[in-house]
Amino acid sequence: MSNITTTTETANLQAYMYKKALENFRAKLYFYDMWEKAVWEDGNYTIKWLKFNKLSLTHSSAELNEWSTPSEQNFGATTVSATPKQFGEYVILTDMLLDTDPISYVDGAVDEIGDNMARIIDDYIQDTIDAWSNVLFPWAITQRSSLTSASTFSAAHLNLARTKLEAAGVPKIDWQYVAIMHPLVYHDLLAESGTNTFIDIAKYSAPDRIFRWEVGSLFGVRIIVSWNVKYYTDAGSGGTVDVYPTYVIGKGAYWVPMLQNITTYITPRQATDSDPLAQRIKVWAKVAFACKILQSDALWRVETATSLWAN
Repeated sequence: MSNITTTTETANLQAYMYKKALENFRAKLYFYDMWEKAVWEDGNYTIKWLKFNKLSLTHSSAELNEWSTPSEQNFGATTVSATPKQFGEYVILTDMLLDTDPISYVDGAVDEIGDNMARIIDDYIQDTIDAWSNVLFPWAITQRSSLTSASTFSAAHLNLARTKLEAAGVPKIDWQYVAIMHPLVYHDLLAESGTNTFIDIAKYSAPDRIFRWEVGSLFGVRIIVSWNVKYYTDAGSGGTVDVYPTYVIGKGAYWVPMLQNITTYITPRQATDSDPLAQRIKVWAKVAFACKILQSDALWRVETATSLWAN
């Protein structure tokens, strides 16, 4: 097997690595897939949205009287802005590794970088939406510190979150709302009796419009299972409990505009001042994006324990 030394070979490996990293990156995202698309105009560092005030006239106050001009309504908008954050990482591959088995080591570096970058993006999005105050707990519990190991997820909690979205008039994503939950929470949901209205994805009328890792729907909520949902260990009055958030989301809850799409690089295998004997190359990736909650009524978080233990 020849060494990767020429400009052409390096360019070919660069192109291959970008495609591979992008596929790996896309396959593992959960929170990112729920974003509302936003265009980041060239030449601007900050992106802004206008959120228009809702008019609240009723039919009685909007009724017109002959020869009488009605009063005007106040109309305005608030500005929501976001600035990007940039994230990146790299690994070093030595010439000895490349001479031994270049494709396997490059593939391994690409897979790990792509997987880690996906977790970084989803973790940041989850931290952003966790800061919002729309949170539900199991019955008779009002705060995270009061959860016990018996405070597990129930189908009724999913139904309540859906009801709150519908009562606020939140539009659906495609034809239903979406829930993102940890596999341990999903286990408790399936183990609960009375969930026979669960619809498996195999029975969907439009199977071509399934989200990645979607497992089915319940109460008009499409369920996505993600191992990347972060849990929190809380030492409250109920003892030390691992708390798992489940997110029930409607259309327009949050936006994730990309300033820089995921980009991967490989440094040429050649001598430089810092590497005079050409003993290493670097494989790295970076991305720049922002996350912003736009519609507070379109997002609810259900915090529960699980009947199983944390991984």
